[in-house]
Amino acid sequence: MQMILQMTWRKPSFNADQPADPSAKPVRPLNLWRQGCPSGCIIVSELATLRRRFAEELRATAHLTSDGLVEAFAKVPRERFVGHGPWQICVFADDGSWSYRSTDSDDPIHVYGDVLIGIDSARGLNNGEPSSLAAWIESLALRSGETVVHIGSGTGYYTAILA
Repeated sequence: MQMILQMTWRKPSFNADQPADPSAKPVRPLNLWRQGCPSGCIIVSELATLRRRFAEELRATAHLTSDGLVEAFAKVPRERFVGHGPWQICVFADDGSWSYRSTDSDDPIHVYGDVLIGIDSARGLNNGEPSSLAAWIESLALRSGETVVHIGSGTGYYTAILA
C-alpha cells in the first residue's frame, strides 16, 4: 500500500535579521519545579504525567481517534529531540508575523505545549506544531507493520512518534 501525505504550509512573514523583541517577557506556561530538588529538577514520574497530559490535550485539540498515536505522544520524550533549554518558542502576532522568545529556564515543561520550538531560529526552522503533525499523521491511517519514509524529519521527534 502506498501512502502520500501532502502538507500545505503557509510561510509566515519572518525576518531572520530582526531579533526578537528584547522587552518581551520570556514564555513560562506552567511551573512544575520541585521544591528541595537539586537545581529545581523535575522527577521522572512528573515528566511521565506531563507527557500523558500533553498527549490527552493533543487528542482533544487535534481530534485524534487513534489510541496508538496518543500513546506515542505520551511516551516519546520531546525534550530529547529539541536540544538543551532554554528553548526558543515561536510566538505569532495578530498580523501573521512571528518571532522567538526564550524560555526562562531549561525546565522540560516548556516543550509540552502545542508550540513551535526553534531548532535553528536564525533560519526559521522549527520542531513543528504538535497538533498539526498529529492530525497529519493520523490522516495516514497507518496500521501495524506498514512502512513509512519520513523525508525532512528534522530532529527525528515525529519519526519517533511514527515508530
